[in-house]
Amino acid sequence: MIAPDRLAVETCPECGARLLATGWHMPGMRMLARALCTGCGRDYFVDLPAGQGLHSPMILDRATGKVHDRSGVPWFADWLRDSYRDRTSVTPALTVDRHAPLTRPAVLINCLDTLYGHALLKLFNAQQYLDSGAFDVIAIVQPFLAGLVPEGVAETWRVDLPLRHGKCWSDGLADAVAAECARLDGFRIAPVHPHPHPSIFSIERFSRTRPFETARWHSGSEKAVTFIWRDDRTWSPRGRLMPRGQTKTVATFFDALRAEQPGLDAAVVGLGNPGGLPRWVKDMRSPQPSESVEREWLRRYADSHAVVGIHGSNMILPSAHAGSVFELLPDGRQGNFLQAMVFNGTDPRDLFFRYRFLPDDIAPDRLARLVAFVLARYPDFDRLMAFKSSHDPDVRA
Repeated sequence: MIAPDRLAVETCPECGARLLATGWHMPGMRMLARALCTGCGRDYFVDLPAGQGLHSPMILDRATGKVHDRSGVPWFADWLRDSYRDRTSVTPALTVDRHAPLTRPAVLINCLDTLYGHALLKLFNAQQYLDSGAFDVIAIVQPFLAGLVPEGVAETWRVDLPLRHGKCWSDGLADAVAAECARLDGFRIAPVHPHPHPSIFSIERFSRTRPFETARWHSGSEKAVTFIWRDDRTWSPRGRLMPRGQTKTVATFFDALRAEQPGLDAAVVGLGNPGGLPRWVKDMRSPQPSESVEREWLRRYADSHAVVGIHGSNMILPSAHAGSVFELLPDGRQGNFLQAMVFNGTDPRDLFFRYRFLPDDIAPDRLARLVAFVLARYPDFDRLMAFKSSHDPDVRA
């Protein structure tokens, strides 16, 4: 954990002199230290070593708005520069939900973000502090994440900030957060790793939904397959970014898959307007999801032998709950490989069989053949790989 005024960068980018921490500031998704240069006197905000600031801390000149990017991560620098330049006088509402009295040192987990996946992955950091038993955990979340805050968190601070405004800079919010922190008997800030190691959390603690168990593959012939829909990043091999093209592609995929799996239980889940799909495909899309809709989606993921979808935040929860995953990776997204995956299982051989990564221009009939292969052959693969040497009575120590 980190002290709220700890500096991730300790020297002035202009003169090289030592920076002196003078306080901290949380105007939104950024966790910042205030810092004064002991040489030239410049006044800065510096990213705390939390979230993306762990890997690419930025330095913002408070007088000029200039951002010094020593890490070469322009998107993170741009977010800081733009949010400071466009800082708002509107203060998002901060609502405190108290679940248990504060009796131990408090740790703040700031999950605010402008990208759903970033916010969700930050929240997964909470479990390690809950499991330690040494801290009272305070989760700072946007409303869409409140239903995934795990049991055991002492307080949830809900910030009424839509994703599209997630980069905003609000000094009023910083004041409101500081006022809440003033009543705490000391606190620390969690580093909130952007991609926490899977060994430190269990998805069921957050979703309250038991993931698909591969033992189910060995019973029953009907297989459930779910396509994860999004309108803004579509699977349309012959017509990119055209939702109608995606509708036809998905329908063709399910038709081809049903030819191989006659008892197919097919569904489409995600953000979008229902309609246009074959009647036998369950259309579970919603343009404005509610907590009840998202709970229904979670149950569907956990009932699915396979989920299919374009790479992105939309794949995090499906990948964590389904039996197998087929992620379609667009050109230009190779650098984000595996960043939207939470694996259901631990055996690397098993995961290599059940998790497939494919180019997003793959034809629907070809993808259907691959999905059908995994659906049909996984039980054989599982039996083949189940042997352990300790099962051989002839093995001696």
